[in-house]
Amino acid sequence: KEQGIDASDTEKVKKLRLRTRRNAYCLPSPTERSGSKMEQFWDATLARCPNRVKHLIRLDESGALLETPSREIVLNRKTQILDNCKDLRDVVRNCGKAKRASKFLAISLSIAKFVSLKLGQPSLMRPLLKMSSMSYTFAILFMVSKLADKLEKEYFFKYTDDYRRRDMKKIPEKIWIDR
Repeated sequence: KEQGIDASDTEKVKKLRLRTRRNAYCLPSPTERSGSKMEQFWDATLARCPNRVKHLIRLDESGALLETPSREIVLNRKTQILDNCKDLRDVVRNCGKAKRASKFLAISLSIAKFVSLKLGQPSLMRPLLKMSSMSYTFAILFMVSKLADKLEKEYFFKYTDDYRRRDMKKIPEKIWIDR
């Protein structure tokens, strides 16, 4: 028994039918070999994690290891990263707060300007409600909102099949051997 794992369980993990992974990388290029070495490392390391062996055996018995997951599942940053990391969930939540706060401040500043035009400007608000300072403030609030939105979108699936098809068209045809 090694680190709470039965020797029989370790042997079962070594015998798992990982045909999908073995068939996926067949080229002798350095890139393919390095990926294969990484997978061998993860197979050897993850088998020692608590409860991982039993989970892998259940997946093997259900046939899940024989299926190749779709691109959407593999590349979906929300399910692969965001759902598993509390710190990144906090980042995404803070991005949402920053977007809402910047929009709220922009609306509040606009309302304050319109009210001051109707009622007259109080002396305390005069420097803030000048057009030059308002334009700078709006520009900063707009940039904060856009950057927060861009950062938030990075943690969700964005490389759809349409983007993939568009990118594939950019590759010259003479690269593909079968064309």
